Amino acid sequence: GGCGDCVLELKRILPLTLMSDLEHKAETFLSSYNISPRMLNCRCSSLETEMTRKAASRTKSSDNYLFCPESLGVLKEEGLLHFQEHWAKGEPVIVRNTLDNTPGLSWEPMVMWRALCENVNSTASSQMSQVKAIDCLANCEVEINTRHFFEGYSKGRTYENFWPEMLKLKDWPPSDKFEDLLPRHCDEFISALPFQEYSNPRTGI
Repeated sequence: GGCGDCVLELKRILPLTLMSDLEHKAETFLSSYNISPRMLNCRCSSLETEMTRKAASRTKSSDNYLFCPESLGVLKEEGLLHFQEHWAKGEPVIVRNTLDNTPGLSWEPMVMWRALCENVNSTASSQMSQVKAIDCLANCEVEINTRHFFEGYSKGRTYENFWPEMLKLKDWPPSDKFEDLLPRHCDEFISALPFQEYSNPRTGI
């Protein structure tokens, strides 16, 4: 392979035994825990109830439904145990109405923009006055004033031919800067995460 007369040489970055080592570590880890029979026999993945949501319509399948509890219910001990049954089997879980457990901080675009302005210094503010966004219709990258981008949520944006313009921010603000740039929103986001023992990036496992 390769271009012209060149030979394409495949190289490996990670060790050859990486996958087998990971598999061995996982088996060793699991063998140190006793999984109760109840964990293996939860039937809500195959039944339509108030606590499930249909995700597929496969015939002769026992996992067409996903466990979908209310956020207030997962705070109880039995809610955590039920979650662990699905987590142990690697099944996704959808938790509803998580914002019911938060102080009610506004996530309106202009509120977030003002909060962003309050938490950046003058140097960072000048760097963030313009952001790169993806034009979803034209499938290209464009630069736009940050305020104009956020105003587009309430006022709307259109092309010259009056077609709606749809823009998507390209990894902004960076995920590792979220806590610094929007500290109150970051705290509320983390507090809204269900099953804090597992999902909290600060204190969870």
